[in-house]
Amino acid sequence: MSEIHVGKTKKLGKLGEDVMHRKSAWLPEELMQAISIAQTVMKPLKQPDYWIESATKLLAGSILYLDQRHKNLYYLDVKKVIEFTEKIYESEANLVEVVNSLENEHPAYPIFHELGLYSKETRDAITITLLYILQKHQREKQGEQKEYFWFQ
Repeated sequence: MSEIHVGKTKKLGKLGEDVMHRKSAWLPEELMQAISIAQTVMKPLKQPDYWIESATKLLAGSILYLDQRHKNLYYLDVKKVIEFTEKIYESEANLVEVVNSLENEHPAYPIFHELGLYSKETRDAITITLLYILQKHQREKQGEQKEYFWFQ
């Protein structure tokens, strides 16, 4: 996410010392919400994993692109994101359409733009990773609901 520098940067520290920047200072609040939701679903591993991190970023971008929110809070509609991700997986033209439909300032633009720069194989691996985890998440949620109704 090195290209996402929207908003004002807050500097932490005293003059003459190294300066740290809070993530929330240079990431828009919408993107922070979407990343938080995505990380909850993706459950990042203890060790960095390129495919999981890339799929998490794609999920956050998808939430923002689909504008899944109630008032000013974003949420995840798993079924819609699966359908959307499948369309991107099926055709590069669909990804190009998404990128072209976004303004450069949209918080999801850098995510989809970066995805378009990858080779087809890399792009496919990222989208397949996301689809696999979302489908697994959906099955787990359905299982929890079945158990809940069975006990009533």
